[in-house]
Amino acid sequence: MSLTDFSLVAVAERGNGHRGVYAEIFIPAETVIGLFDGKAERFAVGADGKVDYRGHDSAMIMHIIADADFVYGLVPLPGDIAGIDFINHSCHPNCRVVGGLALVAARDIQPGEELFYDYRSIETHPESVMCWCNKPEAERCQI
Repeated sequence: MSLTDFSLVAVAERGNGHRGVYAEIFIPAETVIGLFDGKAERFAVGADGKVDYRGHDSAMIMHIIADADFVYGLVPLPGDIAGIDFINHSCHPNCRVVGGLALVAARDIQPGEELFYDYRSIETHPESVMCWCNKPEAERCQI
């Protein structure tokens, strides 16, 4: 599970099935919004560079560290996915992840604003998936 300060944010669905994390109140820059948590797991990296996540949803795993043979990450426990686990990617985020564990406001965030962080800043083993930022496809990053 994630440890989320729900006095600051809420998970909400806002049109077209888009689920995200939104500011409930004004959040000053450098405020800790939550901590990522879960069961520590080690996943093998194959000769082809692909990670064997053993049936886990790789999008929900917080990568902490990697080497040539393994990716180490936090896997949410069943039924405990909540809060900052639903924060989405942006190439121009308003939050950042510190030490692979803490989600912090990178700037002042206004009430109702969706929170984002740049997945590339924490993923130790990129999946090479095109991001879904609101930019022309040629300008989108790979995460």
